[in-house]
Amino acid sequence: MRIAAAWFGAVLFAGGAAAAELPPASDFIMPIPCTGKYEAACEYARTVFPAEYERAFQGDYQGQRNVAFCLSSTCDGAIQHKPTLGCAWRIVILASGSPKIDSSDRASYDYECGKLDRTDRATARAQASAIFAAIYRRPLPRGF
Repeated sequence: MRIAAAWFGAVLFAGGAAAAELPPASDFIMPIPCTGKYEAACEYARTVFPAEYERAFQGDYQGQRNVAFCLSSTCDGAIQHKPTLGCAWRIVILASGSPKIDSSDRASYDYECGKLDRTDRATARAQASAIFAAIYRRPLPRGF
């Protein structure tokens, strides 16, 4: 987590009138124990999410997909539901230009970001802009 941690203090997100720092991966993990039918999957997601989050901030395509998925779906109740931030990661993935991008990435963007209202989509774009700049050291390309 050392690489991603260095960026947390510098990466700011505009959202309405206030800006907030992106918290560390541990802040996204649900504070309650995993229970029920998907307990094992939930526990697994809780265990691997911090490493996936760090990989995502290192520009790793699959790490970014995994983080976006967990923020949008909760990964069986392991991760807090943050659909706006999940959408932001979907934008980062598409804007990254990775040769691994496929039609499922566009479909995930359309589905996840399409659920958001206009204000939340604008917030997601601002978050994506900050995340993209932190990872790739350049501005988010136009059109995203």
